[in-house]
Amino acid sequence: MKNTRGVALIVVLWILVILEVVIGGLVYVVRLQARISNYRYRECQTLAISRSGIERAIGSIYEEKDRHHKEETFPETYPRSLNGEIGGGEYAVLLTNEEGKVNLNSASREILEKVFANFGLANSEAILRFVFQSRQAGWKLETMKELLLSGDINEEIVAQVEVIATIHSNGKINVNTAPLELLKALPGMPEKQAQDILAYRLGPDRTTGTADDQYINEQALSQIIDGSALNRTKGLLCYQAENFQAVCTASYGRVYNRVTAYLSFDPTKNGIEIKFWQED
Repeated sequence: MKNTRGVALIVVLWILVILEVVIGGLVYVVRLQARISNYRYRECQTLAISRSGIERAIGSIYEEKDRHHKEETFPETYPRSLNGEIGGGEYAVLLTNEEGKVNLNSASREILEKVFANFGLANSEAILRFVFQSRQAGWKLETMKELLLSGDINEEIVAQVEVIATIHSNGKINVNTAPLELLKALPGMPEKQAQDILAYRLGPDRTTGTADDQYINEQALSQIIDGSALNRTKGLLCYQAENFQAVCTASYGRVYNRVTAYLSFDPTKNGIEIKFWQED
């Protein structure tokens, strides 16, 4: 009898151990599912916050356009940083004007070579080779990431290219937002006259984004640079921003999300179209 009772006790103990393991496993699974659900909820929240940040950027473009329309001498200012809080999370948007960059799909080799040299871009020969081989094949870049297909260009170089070049513009250079390195690369543009353009834009205090900044139109440009430079840059320049890149980084708790959107402003319709959207 004693042996039978001992065996029964051992069986009961094993059953209790197994039940404890099973219950512990179920508790772990439930907790894990709860964490996954919570993480997915936070992911959805950060995505919604990112979209709100992009909408804020679109609103900022409209505000700038409206202000410029009312005050014809008011220059548009880019890049622009926009920050905010919404839904318990935060977002930070960097809004840049794509006409303040050189277009890889349409710029001449001469301009691209000068721009890359002026900015000291690494591995510029590999970039030029890939870009012009693509053009000869009838293929235009649709994203900057396609530069990685060359095999000679890494993520770090692509990030550098994105600062100074674009594939989402009208192919013209905005004289009111282009940096000095880009202005100097324009055909027939002496460095002194490129500096004069920048100086005119900045106003007497030589600081961007201040009350004395000045807007350059076609008439003003003809007074800043000589006829030779004006003729050689004809058809290459514009005076207002129409294409933009908005990069929004959102956070909700410890979850982060990044959205890159390219926006196009149509002055005839006074509307903005989202041309490209990428979520990381």
